Formats: sequence, structure tokens, C-alpha cells
Amino acid sequence: MVDDRLVMVGTSHERAPVEVRERLALSTSGQPEALEILRRYASETLILSTCNRTEIYLWTDPSVDGAAWVRRFYIDHKGVPEAVFDGATRLTRGEPAVHHLFRVASGLESLVLGEPQILGQLRAALDQAHTVGTAGPHLSRLATDALRVGKRARSETGIARNRTSVAHAGVDLASRHLRGLAGRRAVVIGAGEMARLTAKLLRGRGIAEVVIANRSLDNAEEIAQAVKGKAIPLTALSGELFTADVTFGAATTESYLFDHTTLNGQLAARQAPLLAIDLGVPRNIDPALDGHAMIQLFDVDDLESVAHEVRSDYAVEIARVEEIVTEGAKAYLAWQAARSVAPAVAALRKKGETVRDQEVAKALAKLSHLSERDQNVLRTMAASLTGKLLHAPVAHLSSAGRELQTRDADAALRLFGLDINSGDS
Repeated sequence: MVDDRLVMVGTSHERAPVEVRERLALSTSGQPEALEILRRYASETLILSTCNRTEIYLWTDPSVDGAAWVRRFYIDHKGVPEAVFDGATRLTRGEPAVHHLFRVASGLESLVLGEPQILGQLRAALDQAHTVGTAGPHLSRLATDALRVGKRARSETGIARNRTSVAHAGVDLASRHLRGLAGRRAVVIGAGEMARLTAKLLRGRGIAEVVIANRSLDNAEEIAQAVKGKAIPLTALSGELFTADVTFGAATTESYLFDHTTLNGQLAARQAPLLAIDLGVPRNIDPALDGHAMIQLFDVDDLESVAHEVRSDYAVEIARVEEIVTEGAKAYLAWQAARSVAPAVAALRKKGETVRDQEVAKALAKLSHLSERDQNVLRTMAASLTGKLLHAPVAHLSSAGRELQTRDADAALRLFGLDINSGDS
């Protein structure tokens, strides 16, 4: 049953601060290795790692403690202390795990209500698991159904009217602290989707100049051209900070891209502190800079108050999304339940057909004088009788509540003298 086999272990902005989340984050480049390690203990594995959450989904044998192996993976392979892991993560199994992923895909669990980026991130997680070979029928169906639920939430409710994202919240925060962005100068670190959206939003707010700093100058120039900005290599970042009003950390990185070394004394003569907003997890900007007299630093956790302001305006839409999540979860669980009893149904039908064919053969051996037409009448009657006798138990197994299906399937197999494993293959 799904309750025994589906396991989710993870953390999010609601459970741990950014300095802990970044220790549990699994970068896109690091996920294949993690999937390969975890597949030793689970038949299926999928990793969803975003700015504000890292969740590992496992489909395991009931005898395997998948959560314990995820814990060991972080402690042994990632060097996360036991106390840190235990305090930052949550364990969810079975039906609650299904509901959770569907809520995540719908944007209900996001830092920013309804953010659309989560659908692309979940799709990328599924593609990654397929590439590595750790997404089997159960997690593939789970993620696919979650994507379907997320799309329904955005097409059938007004939750998509909330255009806010983490980048939106960061730009809003900058606008508040700078009392508007018109005439201001911004430096965006990174050239991925987060950086692209941030630059676009800044240009839409009337920013005077946008500078894109990135290791790959080609990628930076692509965004700069789109927003009529300027592209620079990361090595030139220090010189741009002196005249910037705000800088955004929006890169995917394993190390700080902006620290005390980057400053190189560039801010000493500033008239006002540089506003630095770090949108990355792991962080792009060294948190030690928070103590610098000429830097005012914020990270993604500081965006929560900005993002939560809109939730009260969407209460009706949230309730409708919850209904879609419930409908989607019921459909997935019904599929799982039908899958779990399919071997029992097949065994019952095979047993009935085998006994029918044997008895018909015996009868016809004694009734060799019958015409071919009469023999066919006998065969048809035997098939009809077998079908009617099996109809009730097969229909019951296919339509019974999930709690009864596995129990009743086992009982039916015993009653019919069948000795097979009726669980999922």
C-alpha cells in the first residue's frame, strides 16, 4: 500500500532558516550522485530542491526505513550534524506525502503564494530522476499528477493572479528601502532564470541602469541585451559596487560570490549604504557582510513578510485550490489502490478460467456425440457462469475503499487457494 512505501523527507522556509536550508540543499549538478546513492535503499527516488525547499521522495519496500537512509546520506555524505538534520527536517509518509507534494505544486507551500516557478522545478526534478533511472511508475505518476494539479490550480482559480515571486518580493523590498527605483542603479549577480526575472522587474520599475555580473560573460550579455543593461564578468564586480544603489544575489552557487574580498575598499567613500538582497539558497553574499557599515544586507528569509501580505487577499482562491489538491490526491490514491490489487484480480480470473477450461474439457470428453454447435453452447455457458461467479469479488476489489482493498485481496486469494504476493510489483 502507498502508506507503507511512499516517504518524503525534507525541509523548507517554514521549518529552517536559510543558513540551515543551504546545508541541506542539493544543487542540480549534485543531484545525480545523490540519486545514485539513495537508489541503493529505495526502488524509486526523486529530489525536489529549490530556493526555499529541499525534499527527497522515496518509494521503498515496506521493510526498508527510507527516512533513516536519507538521514544517513546527509550525515555521512554531506557532513550535516545529526542535531541540525533532525531539527530542520520533517518526515511524511503515505497519503499526507501525496497531499503535501500536490500542495507544493499548486504554490500553496511556496514562500510566495502561487509562484509559477515551482512547476518548472518539479518538472526538472522528474526529468533528472528519469535521466538517472530512479523514477519508476509510482513516483513518475505522483510527480505527473502533481504537475497536473498545479496547472489546474493556476487555470481554474484566481491564484495565478498573484504575479509575485521571490524576485518580485526582492524588488519590492528594494523599492521600499530606496523609496522607489526610478533613477537608481542595480547590479544583479548571476545569469539564470532568477537573475533574468529580477533584471526584467527592475527595468519595469524604471531603474536607470541594470548591470549583470556573471562568470560566463556570454550569458550575462544575453540578459543585458534583453533589458538594455550592461554585462560584466564577476572579476569586475568590485568596481561596479561603488556606484550601485542595490545589488541582488541571484546565482546558483556553492560558494559566496560577494564577500569582504570583493569589496576591496570600494565602499569606503559611499554616502549611503549599499542595499544587498540575497535571493540565493545557498547564499551568494557572505552573511558576515551584514556587519559592514556601508552594507544593508537581506536574505530570502527577510522576504517572508513581503510575500505573506498578499495571502489574506486570496482566501477564497486558496480554498478552491485546496479542493483541487484533494481531488488530485484521491485520484492518485485510487490509481495506487487499483494497482495494488491488480495481481489478485488477475490471479482470480486466471484461476477461474483454468478451472473452467479443465471442467469443460472433461465434460466434452464424455459428450463426444455432441455436435460442434452444441459443444460451443456448452463452452459459452461455462464462460458465462465463471464470469458471473467472479464478477462480485472482482468488482468489490476494484471499488472498495483503499483501507479494505489489500486486506480483502489477501482474503480472496486465501479463499480461492492462491498463494501469490498480492502487493505491487
